[in-house]
Amino acid sequence: MGQAFTSGVDAVEDNREEEIETDPRKGNWITKHATWSGLSIVEVERLWLRFKQLGANRDGVLPEEAFQQPAISEDAFVRNILNRIPRDIENNSTTFLSFLGAMKWVDTSSREDKIKAAFGLFNHGKPIDEEILKKILKRVYPELAKNEVEVSRMASLMIKKIGETKKGEINENEFVYWVSQLPRETLEHLFDFHVIPPSMMANEPQSRAGTRPPSERPQTQLTESDPGEGPSQYLTDEILTKVTEQLCKQDWEPVANRLGYMQKDIKTYRRKYKAKQQLVFQLLQDWRDQSGPSATTSSLEEILRQCNLNDTADIIYGT
Repeated sequence: MGQAFTSGVDAVEDNREEEIETDPRKGNWITKHATWSGLSIVEVERLWLRFKQLGANRDGVLPEEAFQQPAISEDAFVRNILNRIPRDIENNSTTFLSFLGAMKWVDTSSREDKIKAAFGLFNHGKPIDEEILKKILKRVYPELAKNEVEVSRMASLMIKKIGETKKGEINENEFVYWVSQLPRETLEHLFDFHVIPPSMMANEPQSRAGTRPPSERPQTQLTESDPGEGPSQYLTDEILTKVTEQLCKQDWEPVANRLGYMQKDIKTYRRKYKAKQQLVFQLLQDWRDQSGPSATTSSLEEILRQCNLNDTADIIYGT
């Protein structure tokens, strides 16, 4: 995705030898990675969830077989993104530390650098010709995938409009200039990536706290309403684990229903996860990740009380 991206990941990778000394089963997994990457604990925890969803194994690495999943192997764009993240030469796996470096770069880099990186993904950094542009258009507008005439017409018009050099292709400078002229709302939607969405952040300093230990770095506080009052509203894995332990002793299906799961969904989870604790935890974790800012300690507490599980609701805040 460009020299700047590679440099950013390499800077984090300097701690790779230390990473070998820990693993996800140790209590310092999150805090150590926060120190090494310069990200906050909340950011690292959130990215750890995403990394596991990609297929990370119990050792905390993304093995080679994870890249063979249809969602990755059959999607050239996604495949190109993941291929830019460094892999271990011996086993072709990706470490969590490398993943953090990549996500940090996407979060903190300038919009222009991100546009250049996007250009590099389309045709390995080479100029985009009409054939490549047609493939891109089919991906962006799947409803036109079978309409070759319309796709060809659109590709031809774009080449003429954007390609100022008149060589029948679009180079990096032309691409960056054209994308930069898009409406502000469109640019924000496409390129303003945040590990923690702005709507969930409060009191975060304007610049990151370098590589200071997490204990010295001001932490992101996630809230549902007034960010300046009350406890954090972010549902950590620790909270979900405590809730899971209690739910496994009770009738948890009504809770799943109120979280939005249908009976067919619950059956799917039952087939996938044989252990009850793993099943319930995964239900809660998936709900949190898919619901975004609306999945807070308050919202989960309310659902538990609606199901008359007051004792379980009380443990959310440690009462």
